[in-house]
Formats: sequence, structure tokens, C-alpha cells
Amino acid sequence: MAKTVSEVFVETLIEAGVRRVYGVAGDSLNGLTDAIRKSNQIDWLHVRHEETAAFAAGADAQVTGKLAVCAGSCGPGNLHLINGLYECHRTRVPVLAIVAQIPSSEIGSSYFQETRPEHLFKECSHYCKLVSQPEQMSRVLGIAMRTAITKQGVAVVIIPGDIALRDCNSPPLSLGLDHLTSTTLPSSQTLEKAAALCGAQFFPLRDRKKPNAIGRPELLTDPRFADTAKQAANSTQLTAILDEVFRSQSLPHWREALDRAHITYGVVHQPQDVINDPQLPANDIIVPLEGAGERLKLTVSSPIKVHGVSKVTAQRAPELGEHNEEVLKELGFTSAEIAGLLASGVIPRVPNLEPAPAGGGE
Repeated sequence: MAKTVSEVFVETLIEAGVRRVYGVAGDSLNGLTDAIRKSNQIDWLHVRHEETAAFAAGADAQVTGKLAVCAGSCGPGNLHLINGLYECHRTRVPVLAIVAQIPSSEIGSSYFQETRPEHLFKECSHYCKLVSQPEQMSRVLGIAMRTAITKQGVAVVIIPGDIALRDCNSPPLSLGLDHLTSTTLPSSQTLEKAAALCGAQFFPLRDRKKPNAIGRPELLTDPRFADTAKQAANSTQLTAILDEVFRSQSLPHWREALDRAHITYGVVHQPQDVINDPQLPANDIIVPLEGAGERLKLTVSSPIKVHGVSKVTAQRAPELGEHNEEVLKELGFTSAEIAGLLASGVIPRVPNLEPAPAGGGE
């Protein structure tokens, strides 16, 4: 028995590694959603609005680095995808949009909810084509997915609802793509020009005052760092040298040296530097924590004061099992049942602890 266009469509998505489709169900998508329902290898993730589906697919693609799929029914359904698809296309993530269309025999007749998605999605996609015959589907879908992956953007497949329900003799296609990410490195001349236009370099060794300021003037004549391309190729060695140099002196020393040479720099603070910032305890953002041991004496007040909302002073952390009895009572256990659990050792006994005072101490 021949499979439907929708079934081959879904099998092709699965073959490409797609495991979920975001969308809102509609009559023109019935063939597709039914094929997904019958499969245990792909899920239909229903959302409240098609715009959400497109944004969700974009987020999926950004997090996983893989092709993500969203779908919208004909007319207003697929129109709602457009905001999210513009976002996906501009952020360069591989997203396939399945856009349902009105019955193929009604296209061009001003049919109810008829739109022209070929034109609507042209500006927010690398590829946007209509499937008008079952025999087209496999090839159009394959091109769309390859385009989305290789060009890192949106591809749109438009398919009328009646075409999706017809028989299809074409087998599911394999994309045949190597999913390893390729890297393109510009020529050294191009990098030099870009650096000159920006007024910057990877590490401006050719600027004499900077190697001199850090006490390593020999870097200016070191053949390993003679130009931008060699600096990039030997970046690990250069980084090791600079790490050793900057570790050799304190931060105040380097502030003074770089300020004296009029060199712009930035300082990355350690977590302890942030905690020791006097503004934080002064505003009750960092508060003392008592009763949590010697290694944990400060914590963040919760919640932090925002627009005049008062903060809650930190309390002593509870001992393990301290509130077991209260929790069990809330769950409906009687005193006798709790006593039995304590006696059998199912829940631990803990010493009676005095509640922390309102100020945060014990």
C-alpha cells in the first residue's frame, strides 16, 4: 500500500534527525499531524500561537545546533509564523517552516483565507517553494532542509492540504550531509585590512608602547608573532607568555603601568572581588549567613530589593531533616504515624533547634 505524501514527509524529517515539530493544528495540516501522531520517533509540540512555534523552533536550533521545524496552517495560521521566522533568519539558525496552503484546485480563485506565501516568506528565507504535485515533495523537502542547514537560515515548504493527503511513491530521502561544522579562515591580508579599519589588532604587538609597557620588548621582533596571521597561528604560545607576564605582578602594578603608557584595558574581577564590594553589604544585597559553617558566611539577600520592595534577611540554613515532622503533618500524617516512622528510623531524628531570630542569627 502506497504511503501518503504526509507520511513520506514525516519519515524524511525523521531521517534528517528532526525529533519535534512546533505548531498549531489546523484542517490544512491534518495529513501532517496525523502522520506525526502515528510515529513514535517524532513529536508534535502544540503551542498557543504560531508565532510562538517559530520562536520555539529558532531557540531549539540555537540550543542544539540542529535543524528545527515549525508549522502553520493555511491563511492566518502561517502568517503568524512570520515574526519568528524573521528572527530565525536574522540570527542565522537552521529552521524549516512547513506552510500549509488552501486546496490546490482553489489557488488563484480568491478562496477563503487564500494568501501568497511564496511572496510573503521570500524576504525571511533562503528557499521558499510550493509543492503542487506529490512527486515534487521529496525533492523540494530535501533541497529545503539542505539549504536551511548549509546556509544557516530559514527554508519554507508550502504544501496544500489536499496534496499532503495524496499517495506518494517516492521513498524518504537522506540528506547526505556531514553535520561537522566547517570553518573558513580569511587570508592574512584580509585580516590585516579588517584590523586596520577597526583600528585594532588581535594583540597589537606592532604598537611599540604595549610590549614595552609589559616589559617584553622582544615580542616586537619575535618571528612567531611577526604579523596578524602568525599571531593567530601561534595564539596559544602568545597567550601563555602574556599569562606568565601578568601573573608576575599585582593588579595595582599593571594598572599603574598601563595608565602611564596611556593604554586602554579592562579588568575581569574574581567572584571574591565582587563579594567584597562595599556597595553590596551597604545596600543589604550581600548579608551575613549564620549557622552554615565556617566556609559560608555570606549570602545574597532574597529577594533583592527592586523598586522599593523590601528584602528578606537571610536565615540560618536548616539542618538535614529538621522540618520532616512539619512536612509530614502537612501531607496528612497523624502524630502516631509520624512517631512510628521516627521509631523505625525511616526518617531521622534531629536535635531540637531554636528558630533563628528575625535579624538572621541563631
